[in-house]
Amino acid sequence: MGAQKLSLGKRLVAGLGTFAMASLAVFGAGTAAHADTITNGNIDVDAEGSITVHKHEQPNVAGEPATGAPQNVDSPALDGVEFSLERVTNIDLSDPAQWDQIEDLTPADVAGDLELVEGPVETVNGQVAFDDLPIGVYLVTEGDDNGDNNIVRKAEPFLVIIPTSIDDTWTYDLHVYPKNSVTALEKELDAEADDNAYAPGDTVAWNVSSEAPQLAPNDELNRFSFVDEIDERLDFTGVSNFTYNGDAWTQDEHYTVTEDGKNVTIELTEAGRAAIVANSGGDLAYTINTTIAEGADIGDGVITNDIIQFTTVNDQDHEVETPEAETYWGSVVIQKEDADNDNRLEGAEFQIFRSQADADAGTNPISIDGVETFITNDDGLIEIGPLNAGAENSRNYYLVEVTPPAGYQADETVRTVEITAGVATENIVIDNDKQPDFDLPLTGAAGTGLFMVIGLALLALGGGLYARNRKANV
Repeated sequence: MGAQKLSLGKRLVAGLGTFAMASLAVFGAGTAAHADTITNGNIDVDAEGSITVHKHEQPNVAGEPATGAPQNVDSPALDGVEFSLERVTNIDLSDPAQWDQIEDLTPADVAGDLELVEGPVETVNGQVAFDDLPIGVYLVTEGDDNGDNNIVRKAEPFLVIIPTSIDDTWTYDLHVYPKNSVTALEKELDAEADDNAYAPGDTVAWNVSSEAPQLAPNDELNRFSFVDEIDERLDFTGVSNFTYNGDAWTQDEHYTVTEDGKNVTIELTEAGRAAIVANSGGDLAYTINTTIAEGADIGDGVITNDIIQFTTVNDQDHEVETPEAETYWGSVVIQKEDADNDNRLEGAEFQIFRSQADADAGTNPISIDGVETFITNDDGLIEIGPLNAGAENSRNYYLVEVTPPAGYQADETVRTVEITAGVATENIVIDNDKQPDFDLPLTGAAGTGLFMVIGLALLALGGGLYARNRKANV
């Protein structure tokens, strides 16, 4: 009777072994190998076995389900993923009668009858090995991802039976391959747009790229969205260049854009998600466009921007956030003084230019919040900004005084000013010479003497004429 039950158990465990391994979402290309420990005929109830977990990314092409034998897997191994091993305590496989209850066994069925064997243990080189295991039924559970692998779908808990029949041979050392769907997300400042951005109103663009998860057959992509919390110093102006695997996608058809204050949400529609399911693992990219807000206080001048991606696969939620990308903005402060006495001068007018050529010609001055000409106040000061400091946080601009203060000569020098993040800590001091003095007639000295000489000459002439006339009359 016992022999008959053992024969039935062998058939059952062969089927269960296939069921348990196939249920792991294991889709690597598999090749059978000889079992590490083989006992021909009856099970060796005193033998010990092992379970080696191999953790890899979900490959692009689905292969054969795992059987417990070693496999060749081409997809990258994942380090830092936790696994725990528990033994089912209410099933004794040394008793042939108990093999009958494992045919349709599921992880939910054993939830109350588990004893921790080991874990959580992190994968190293994509592997975790649980050794010296007596025969029995074991539950393998995937835990946290401490390796920053951006896993969007964990393997569901699964059962492994030691021993399992592989090619009609009892195998005690088993290899399992629970795969993970992973994603990747990046955000960076658009260099070309930054080169052409000088002042508020110019576009500051950010390029977002995401590697969509490689889905297994029957996986459901419930959600795929991005949330960008725009810096208070920025205004959102729109999304452009949205593509998937290089194909242009259309707003409202493939994705929607929603603003809530400074939060901008880009959400894939049902059609967009279906396109990813049909061709998973592709590259999604788009550009988010902003500009410096009018009248913004730039503060330290370092304006950051990051983004959070929300992915839900098979109702498992995952989020990943990019490192912050940065754009740099600064300003320059002009201090206007009298060259003779350092008194501050009000009313000097300046313009600032992108290039030396523009400054020399006086063309294309930069406009900041609608203002092209900047005038010193009664303290002789004017701050010009915000101005883009460029991706390297250093950019030159060209400053020209276009109108001097009243009574002073214009300083026509084109000055190169360097803009870096934040308000300049040192003022640029520019002196003005007074206009030349206007020569007025003197009220004494040579002017008075000249009139006296002329007057005396006239008196002498008059006296001579008088004497001549008198002599003639005598």
